[in-house]
Amino acid sequence: MKRVVLSAAIAAGALATVGVASTSAQLTRAAPDLVPVASRILTGTASVRNVGSADAPAFVLTVQCQKQGGGSCVDHPGAARYQHPAYPGRAVIQVPGLKKGQVFNHKFPFWNEMVWPPGNYNFLLEADAGKTVAETNEGNNFGGAVLAK
Repeated sequence: MKRVVLSAAIAAGALATVGVASTSAQLTRAAPDLVPVASRILTGTASVRNVGSADAPAFVLTVQCQKQGGGSCVDHPGAARYQHPAYPGRAVIQVPGLKKGQVFNHKFPFWNEMVWPPGNYNFLLEADAGKTVAETNEGNNFGGAVLAK
């Protein structure tokens, strides 16, 4: 008999008065949100911050460099260890995971040895380049900076 009464209430549009109220906080799940800190690349440090509400598992941070007007960045033998066939033309950094609110920094050990010809160099960083982390905002995974020499 109760099923008939509940069905009648639904049909009459009375479900809102019978149902359980929920807040937007209850509907939002905790998730990481990875954002590059692009300005730090200008001193040779690739950096990413987890601004989300949950810890992030391991992911890949990539750095791409291109000289404005054509050409590539300065080559250094130490850069070879950062190459990965899945990300051609980019330095690849394995981030072991990142707790919410924390920043991961990786200083390129050869940065201070590099000799930059005059010009401007565009850097593009991508957090979670492999798209393996379910984030609250996938649109803010890129950051850029220009190094002027």
